[in-house]
Amino acid sequence: MKSTVSSVRILLALGWGLVCVLTVAAPLLLARGEPGALPLYWGFSFFCHQLPGRSFTLAGLPLAACHRCVGIYLGLFAGIVAPVPGFSGSPRARRRWLLAALLPVLIDTALARAGLWSGAHWSRTGSGVFLGYMISTLLMRALAESAARRPLEGECP
Repeated sequence: MKSTVSSVRILLALGWGLVCVLTVAAPLLLARGEPGALPLYWGFSFFCHQLPGRSFTLAGLPLAACHRCVGIYLGLFAGIVAPVPGFSGSPRARRRWLLAALLPVLIDTALARAGLWSGAHWSRTGSGVFLGYMISTLLMRALAESAARRPLEGECP
């Protein structure tokens, strides 16, 4: 059971680490004229609006994801590598944690749409990191519980 969760954690960490690297690799490849850049931007466009004014730049070109999405990807990676220690709680408490993680994103977005806040890059990135971190912590807890409930191979339930 524990080895299954550890294996899943390693795979998820590698996967999200790769996503973070590819986000940064896209503008570097584009600056060099490499053909692999456009498929990266295209792939990330399914999940992110990629507005240049709301994206970090590298080599004078925007990353393949906006401030908030970069924050979410980094938070997902960080939460898998270093989850909240001993996080458990009831499913109801976990839903509250998820809602609490969504609040900064919702407040930042609502204030920006209302014209009361510019939605600076640090607030978008920070709210994304917090959301991604909490989601990955909850995801890892759910995977651990799922593995604990699953009968071992060859056993009858």
